[in-house]
Amino acid sequence: MIEREMLQKVVLEQAAQGYDPGMPRESLYLLKKYLAMDEILVISGVRRSGKTTLMVQLMRDLPPGADFLYINFEDERLINFNVSDFDSLYEVFLESASPHGRHYLFFDEIQEIEGWQHWVNRRYAEKRIKFIISGSNASLLSGELSSLLTGRQIVFKNFPFSFLEFLNFTDQKIPDSPSRGWADIKVRARMSHNLRQYLFHGGFPAYLKSREPELLKQYLRDFLYRDIVRRHSVRDVRALEHLAIYLLTNSGMEFSYTALSKTLNLDVKTIQEYIKFIVEANLIMEIGHFAYSYRQVIKRNKKVYSIDPGLRNMVSYRFSEDWGHLAENIVLLTLSKKVGGLVTYWKNKREIDFVFRSENLSLDLYNVCFSDHLPEREMEGLIEGSEKLKRVRSSTIISRNQYATRGRIKIIPLWIWLLENDPYL
Repeated sequence: MIEREMLQKVVLEQAAQGYDPGMPRESLYLLKKYLAMDEILVISGVRRSGKTTLMVQLMRDLPPGADFLYINFEDERLINFNVSDFDSLYEVFLESASPHGRHYLFFDEIQEIEGWQHWVNRRYAEKRIKFIISGSNASLLSGELSSLLTGRQIVFKNFPFSFLEFLNFTDQKIPDSPSRGWADIKVRARMSHNLRQYLFHGGFPAYLKSREPELLKQYLRDFLYRDIVRRHSVRDVRALEHLAIYLLTNSGMEFSYTALSKTLNLDVKTIQEYIKFIVEANLIMEIGHFAYSYRQVIKRNKKVYSIDPGLRNMVSYRFSEDWGHLAENIVLLTLSKKVGGLVTYWKNKREIDFVFRSENLSLDLYNVCFSDHLPEREMEGLIEGSEKLKRVRSSTIISRNQYATRGRIKIIPLWIWLLENDPYL
């Protein structure tokens, strides 16, 4: 239980902090539409990806005169806050703001409070409150939330900066038409340079300001200790760290629990549990194999990707540049932002890096080849997939520097594809 005077102090001080609204995120327009709906807006995503900044931007765009409360539950003065304190916190807000009509409660990093969903569920029924909540753990999207709030929430996953946001953040000139810009050798060279910078540094906002590698290494420690070790009482911290670094180093690989168990000398059950925790912390993303039978899906290996290429570069155990896997990683992150779709891979005689299934069940096939030479296997994989899979809508090779069409297959440079396929534009 926290004293009422302390809650008043926290509310007043957090309201007066004047958080920097930063550069408007691409997703802001989409989230502003969700503000007008009754459903609870859940913003989930890896730490340091800009969730707080996004909430501040939403606060700035509330209707004129709207009353709102913002609380960051990582404030050390709230370390003993529990679910029974929510009523006192809300009462403090009501006394200070005297809201009339609908008001907005912004709860940042709410996963710090055990049982929070029970209070939110009870107050949601009043309909006067619009909840905007954020958290760094993907369990916000699963049992902790949906068990009580099924059909009452809209979930949005926040990512580090996209390529377009990276360009805006670093004050780079963006061509009005990427496709036409390809014809200008100076534009091509400049955008290729910017793309390599993005593939190397990634999209964590604070890191892009400092370019201090130690910052990303500290991020990894925060992700592991604050979102996994402390939350799940993990005892073998060193094994967890080794597994996380191994997965980041081998971003884009197929993996099996049995093989990882042998490589890291851990039992299969521990490997499964630790990977679940790492995925929940939004540190990595998994994709499965595409099949029309779920039984076939679970029999095949999964692939794993980093949530950010810069993080992967700074903490992984590698000794050479790996532009191909970095490019593949960025394509996966971009496809994952599309609403209502499912990203998988496919492998038969040849392989398709990504199969994107849209809401209408049509399939878009993608191979990523970030090299000067385009191997025939990239074409052959898409051709085989088009013949064996149903309802294929498009086939694309995302290249480093080739722009062409071969039959029904489109070949497009990565920087153009990223700018033309940004899901929030």
